[in-house]
Amino acid sequence: MRFYPSHGEWTCVVQRMGADGMPAGDDVVSATGATRDEARDRALAMTGDQDPKTYFPLAKAAVKQALAIDPDLAEAYASQGFIRFWHDWDWSGAEASFKRAIELNPSLAEAHMGYAHLLSNLGRKDEAVLHARQAVTLDPLSPLINTLASNFMVIAGDDGEARQGWEKALELDPDFWIALLSRSGTLMARGDNAGAIADLRRAGELSGGNSQVLAALGIGGRLGGIRLC
Repeated sequence: MRFYPSHGEWTCVVQRMGADGMPAGDDVVSATGATRDEARDRALAMTGDQDPKTYFPLAKAAVKQALAIDPDLAEAYASQGFIRFWHDWDWSGAEASFKRAIELNPSLAEAHMGYAHLLSNLGRKDEAVLHARQAVTLDPLSPLINTLASNFMVIAGDDGEARQGWEKALELDPDFWIALLSRSGTLMARGDNAGAIADLRRAGELSGGNSQVLAALGIGGRLGGIRLC
């Protein structure tokens, strides 16, 4: 069984065994019911562009199936942590899941990043930065991990390191709209509304009109007195 992270979703590929005990193919269990490639290419479910009442129960079922097959699968616990965090609002349960994932596989970047996100939301900023940096060390070529780490560094008060992370993400993938969205918030806070609007307009084009981008664009335009259309 293999787990594939896809911008906040998880696609679980379970190897199906034949009667002779030999591999007989793959069954795909996705938080979206999509194929692996389709799920990988979809945007963040947590931005509100997908119905959580539909997709999180599917994700829970995938995790349950994964842990039934392998009770010590770190990726499944990391996914469980995301679900408990984003859907259930079960902070202690999410923390237990992320810590279990890290215990089972200390090199799993997604577990460190998920834990960093939870810690940051809980106000444990220094701990969040430590896990965010660890995630970047483990997977330095991930645009998403570089972007999220930068977000948590801004919250902890380190704008300089955050800017480096966003630039790294966009160097790795110039069309990574989540980095543009994240960077726009800091530009706006610094009074560079024109720069923020430019990032958001580009993010809107690349994301196909993601709702979070459109909301930020409206705020930025109002604060900067910029006519958007």
